[in-house]
Amino acid sequence: MKKTAWLFAFLLLVTAGRAWGQDPFYTTQNPIEQSDYYAKIPFESVNGLVIIPVEISGKTYRFLLDTGASTLLSTKLSQQLGLQPLAKIAISDANNQHDSLQTVLLPALKISGITFANQPVLVATQPLIFDCLGVDGMLGSNFLRNSVVQFSQPDRTVIIASEASQLSLDASTATELLVVSRQSLPFITMHFTGKEVRRNTVFEQLLFDTGFSSFYDLTTTKHFDSFKQAKALTVLSRAEGGDNVALTGIEQPATHYQVFIPELTINNAQFRNVTATTTNDINSRIGSELLKYGLVTVDYKNRKFYFAPFTATGVDLQAKNRRPLAFTIAEGKLSVGIVWDKKLRHTIAVGDQVLSIDGVSCEQFTACDIVNGKHPSVRPDSRLRIKTRQGVIKEVALAEFL
Repeated sequence: MKKTAWLFAFLLLVTAGRAWGQDPFYTTQNPIEQSDYYAKIPFESVNGLVIIPVEISGKTYRFLLDTGASTLLSTKLSQQLGLQPLAKIAISDANNQHDSLQTVLLPALKISGITFANQPVLVATQPLIFDCLGVDGMLGSNFLRNSVVQFSQPDRTVIIASEASQLSLDASTATELLVVSRQSLPFITMHFTGKEVRRNTVFEQLLFDTGFSSFYDLTTTKHFDSFKQAKALTVLSRAEGGDNVALTGIEQPATHYQVFIPELTINNAQFRNVTATTTNDINSRIGSELLKYGLVTVDYKNRKFYFAPFTATGVDLQAKNRRPLAFTIAEGKLSVGIVWDKKLRHTIAVGDQVLSIDGVSCEQFTACDIVNGKHPSVRPDSRLRIKTRQGVIKEVALAEFL
């Protein structure tokens, strides 16, 4: 995984709840004006996320394509467009932190000849993600619910089509897609190989979320204990803290687990030696890192999920996501968010400021520099210079503890 993943997975799931006043946000109408359409759209990959160009009122903007969210605009863009407020919606983000967001009516949004007309959208109040990624909004699953969407990482393109027949799809790579709620969130089934049960009898339905830049995270609210009992996973570490940025901002400290999964299967494609961390959201997620390993097609219209792996031998992710600590932002500074390794906890604590990594100063970094991973990556033999919350400066050689 790229060093940016040491810092943050951009968890942007929005789950809308009750509204104050009339509720115009949820609608069952087809958001796309054309009945027959096909567009192949180039995308930019930023921190592993999919950024596409969209057109509004004759101007081009950058949007994050986020299958785990509803479509929304930044406050800045909404104000520039002069959009009138409709109602407020209660939301819960990917860290299970709650807020309420304004909705506005967007007259038209165009993508390569496809027109999304007269749709209510959310307006985000937290600017951090938008400023740091340099995006103006997010295109979510509620705009894609009648379409077939294909992601091709090798040529950096996304296809949005009206019919599955417009794409070359192999039925043997397909499985059922569960489309959940009026937001049309796409859920797939993932199987685990447990030591105490027959092969692939342990499974989970989880969100395919391209707004999550990592591979997999596991919710602690549903099957976590049963997966442990089936020995489908092993708990490597339990720790307090947080390192994720979501729609409402930086994650509040909570209990997290780092786990090891010997094998999991997505549409018969095997992933071995997976290290993952847990989330406090109600859903587990497969993120945009999946795009590195195969061609992904989400057929919202016919409720099918296709994953055609680039290699037939499976993928070994051994030690890829294993890490002794994780970083976050505290008072605009690069700080320790989670200390995974127990041996380190007597020397490094959550909230300690990271002054330097391997002699490279981290003090001048802005919040966006930190979010975008511009600090040096941490290796098992790295040397850190930290300032504790009591103001004590320490030199820490990780190799002495790991």
